Parts: sequence; C-alpha cells; structure tokens
Amino acid sequence: EGQSGFISRESHRQNIISEAHHYIWSLQLDPLGQPTWTRLGRWRRGRVLMDWPSHHGPGGGSDWRRS
Repeated sequence: EGQSGFISRESHRQNIISEAHHYIWSLQLDPLGQPTWTRLGRWRRGRVLMDWPSHHGPGGGSDWRRS
C-alpha cells in the first residue's frame, strides 16, 4: 500500500494499477465539547466501507464515542 492508495501489478502484464484513497469524514464534538473531525469510512473499488458499525448499541441513539 502506498501513501496515497493501493498499488498493484497485474501478474501477466506490466501494467501498474493504482487506487486513490477517498475517506468519509464527519465533524463531531469530542468528549470535552470541542469540534473534531472523525473518519467514518472510506470509498474503495466502488463500495463504501464503514469504520464503525451502522447499528446503535443497547438503548438506541447511543454515542459510539462513549460505548
């Protein structure tokens, strides 16, 4: 993996394939109430891959930062 994305080479060809990283960010408040950017996931090969589960913990509406 390169610094800006995945790099691979096709075994039967001399082609080098690179893929840029595309991240999904959200501006949220940290536990002290300060705004901070949080990475929620990334876009890779035409799909969204989330860093956090899409469901909430017990009690619904829970904050993932306090789980």
